[in-house]
Amino acid sequence: MEISYLKQLVELISNSGIAIVCSAVLLIFTITMFKKQQKTLDEVTKSLSRGSHPSSEDTEVLETINEKIHEEVAGVLNSLSSDRAYVYLYHNGGVSSSGLFFQRMSCICEVVDSGVLPVSSSSQNLHKGAYSNLCKALATQGQFVVDDTESLKDTDGFMYQRYQSEHTESAYVKSLNDSLGRSIGFIGVDYCSLNNLVDNDMILEVLTAVSQRVSALVDVKSVVSK
Repeated sequence: MEISYLKQLVELISNSGIAIVCSAVLLIFTITMFKKQQKTLDEVTKSLSRGSHPSSEDTEVLETINEKIHEEVAGVLNSLSSDRAYVYLYHNGGVSSSGLFFQRMSCICEVVDSGVLPVSSSSQNLHKGAYSNLCKALATQGQFVVDDTESLKDTDGFMYQRYQSEHTESAYVKSLNDSLGRSIGFIGVDYCSLNNLVDNDMILEVLTAVSQRVSALVDVKSVVSK
């Protein structure tokens, strides 16, 4: 029954506006809290006996969520006439000898225009520390805007070199936040030539709307994965 509700919730998120997304996020939070409270010893025993492999129903929902995220990213690419659109999520990549977590991020979805270099395969388990200006701007302002990557040459050499290697001339990024308001990653678009086609306000408006839906989808995904 829970899987059925989650599948309906995924469809609802993908086809609704901000009010419904906010309601969905609240529902996700409620489901998460309920699941934690219902974690009995019998359930733990069953989980251990079958290992960490998700059930076929869980797998089906996860696949649906991934497809919906891909649709959202592809939609952003097309609607904003961008060259690259992507979603990155934060995660822990390991533990140091002193017991500290390595904070990392990985690209979970990327869609590129014809002839544009895809970078998702080289964007796995990246150290967040190397992208400190990006992550700080997302955490404090909710967005990271670079109208011309040449402006980073003297202020953020690492990001400048990264954008140069990806042939990116301008980039627009919005934070993804979970149901508790915590930053969990970001969605963005890149342009391989200076963007003169779409107004910056329009880009950020579209990214804001899509980021809310993608955030909700990621929240559902985290519920199913637990």
